[in-house]
Amino acid sequence: SSDLKEVRASQDTQRALRQRMAPAMRTLVSALASGAALVHASDAAGADSVPPMREVILKEAKHRLQDWFLNKDWIQHPPPNGRLDWPKEEFGIQLQITTSNYICDSESKIYPVEELQTDPSNPPPKPESIPITFGRFDVEDAEPIDVFNALADTEAQEHWDELLMSGPGVTLLGDFANEFARGAAMSFVAHPFPDRQVFQWQVYNSTKEFDDMTVAFSTRRNEELHKRGVEREAWPA
Repeated sequence: SSDLKEVRASQDTQRALRQRMAPAMRTLVSALASGAALVHASDAAGADSVPPMREVILKEAKHRLQDWFLNKDWIQHPPPNGRLDWPKEEFGIQLQITTSNYICDSESKIYPVEELQTDPSNPPPKPESIPITFGRFDVEDAEPIDVFNALADTEAQEHWDELLMSGPGVTLLGDFANEFARGAAMSFVAHPFPDRQVFQWQVYNSTKEFDDMTVAFSTRRNEELHKRGVEREAWPA
C-alpha cells in the first residue's frame, strides 16, 4: 500500500541520516568525553585555572565570526574605509582581509579586542601582528553534517587538499582528554614561501539538530604537540 511505502521510505531516510551522522558522533564523543572528575576538577580550580583548548578555540572562533566578520557595528564603514577591505572572489570562494593588523596566536592575548589594532593611539604593532582573513563559500548539495564529516576526517584530507605535502603530510597525534581536543601535524606546500608543518589542535561542536556545526583548528599553546616526536617535514608552526 502507499502508506507502507511511505513508512519504508521514511525508515530508509532515517537510516541514511544515521549513517551520515555516525562519523560526526564518533568525532564529537571522542573530543568531548572526559569524565565528570575532570569537569569537577576544572570547576574547583577557580577563575585562575587555564581553560581547556576546546573552550578557548571555540570561543575565539565565535568571537571572530559573530563579533567581527558578521557585525556591521564592528565593520564601521563599507570597504575599504572600515575594518574590512574589498572582498576578492574566485572559483566561488570569497576572501576578505582586515584593513588593520591583529595579534596572531599570542598566549598573552587569548581573546583579541579592538584595542589591539594598530592606530596612532596604540603602541607599535608586535611582530606577530598580521591582518586576519575571512573566507566564505557555499557547498552545493550538502548538509552541514556532510561538510563537518569531511573537515573532521583529517586522514582523508590528503585525498582532496592539493596543498598537503606527501610523505606523510598528515600525522595524527591523538586525543587529549584534558584539552577536550585532538592533535595533528599537517605539512603544507606554501610556495613561494617555505613549506610549513603545522602542529594544530582540532576541536568540534554541534547543535543537537546537527544544523549548525563547527570545526576549528589552532596552533595556540601547542608545545605539547611538538613533544610527540614527529619527524620534521617542513618549517614548524
